[in-house]
Amino acid sequence: MTTKDPLQDTDMSQNADESQRTRVDIDQIKEWLANFDPLMPADPEGAQYVNFADIGKNAGVSLRGDDHIQQLLRGVTLNDKSTCQLFSGFSGTGKSTELARLKHHLEAAGYTVFLVDAKKYHDLVHPLTFEDLLLAATAAFGEQTTLLLGKDVFKESIFDRIAHLLQTELNVDLARLSIGPANLQVGVRHAGSFWVELREKLKQSPGSLIRNCHQFVRECVATIRKKDPTTRGVVLIFDELEKIRGTTFNFQEIMESIIHSFSHSPASLFLPDSHVIFSIPPYVLATRSELGGYYSANVLLPAVKVLERGTEIVPHPVGVQAMTELVARRVDVDQVFGERQDLLERLIIYSGGHVRTLIRFMRETLMRASDEGFPPSDDDVDRVLDNFCSQIMVWYGTSRILMEINRTGSIHTLDSDDVTRIASCMDSYIAICYISGEQKYELHPLIRREVSRLALRETEREAA
Repeated sequence: MTTKDPLQDTDMSQNADESQRTRVDIDQIKEWLANFDPLMPADPEGAQYVNFADIGKNAGVSLRGDDHIQQLLRGVTLNDKSTCQLFSGFSGTGKSTELARLKHHLEAAGYTVFLVDAKKYHDLVHPLTFEDLLLAATAAFGEQTTLLLGKDVFKESIFDRIAHLLQTELNVDLARLSIGPANLQVGVRHAGSFWVELREKLKQSPGSLIRNCHQFVRECVATIRKKDPTTRGVVLIFDELEKIRGTTFNFQEIMESIIHSFSHSPASLFLPDSHVIFSIPPYVLATRSELGGYYSANVLLPAVKVLERGTEIVPHPVGVQAMTELVARRVDVDQVFGERQDLLERLIIYSGGHVRTLIRFMRETLMRASDEGFPPSDDDVDRVLDNFCSQIMVWYGTSRILMEINRTGSIHTLDSDDVTRIASCMDSYIAICYISGEQKYELHPLIRREVSRLALRETEREAA
């Protein structure tokens, strides 16, 4: 079965007769909309959570590859020594929900777990350095330890210690600069100009920075174990780092900074006596696969497979069924779509298997249909999809790369000069990763026609 391209003219005869559309009480619509909040991760223990790995396994197919959380869980529970794992999750594919599930499983297994938001320690709009990353993770460890114990048990915070290091080993007069530990913490988060200068000083003594951070983490873990001798270990999950992207104008700088931060000194990110999991942008390991060998494990959370491999838009039945289940756990599908279940399937297919995109589609569809009643019309769905298309930008020179990805299903056949554009396409969901037996990349279904047109135009321009 091939789904109609939503960018083509809609056959108005398919639209629901307005006399057959049923108005729904506004309080009911508000309740539905609350269930489709794209900024609210699902509770992995709640009724809305869908385990795509289990659905695929029960149907004898792979929708996302192996259970990614079980992989991360084994990486912790089967290791007594310190570990550092990388979780490469596409923003909006349910990564934060899955990490919350991991936290639940680890705590049930007897671990002390800190799940922290990277945005609290770095604003995610400035380039990241190794020094920023190490200090942010260490600061998170200290802050979470204090919250766990209900009091500040440290005579000196990590920023007190770094201030001491700057003054004693690197001869920086912080008093003259009117800079204290609190200023350092703010500087790390927002890349303050004074911090940029001090960071260059710290690079003169990288071993001292690493020793201070590692010693501080050791003290955190020792304090936790003293409070709770039964804990099996301490785990820091540093989430949301994959959302660092800056602006269109500094994307390449941001990308290179992330890659450098994780390649500069991988061993130093293995925080002592603990386990660390960093979420990172998907392009890091996709474009620098050798980095994975320096960490305990690297796990990729792909989109849900809702399309068969190929140039035609052909639904993957089990994937569509799984995403239908996601919607059905938030709303009465029959009440919303009635006999127009085909419209829900269209929304699912053109989400590309991206969970947050489908949630946005559903929210906008509910809002559009709230005036005229339910089920929504073809025009309602077309407008939702057209609105999404209008927000996707394909830069000149990128269409050739995208056509090659669609042809081969891989990003590894492309030239090294294309790395920045590949990363940008992954970051903006134009190139979507599926894992069904093997890892494959495809173009977002809503932009395939446009990419073909752009590629032809670029070829004609180059030939002229």
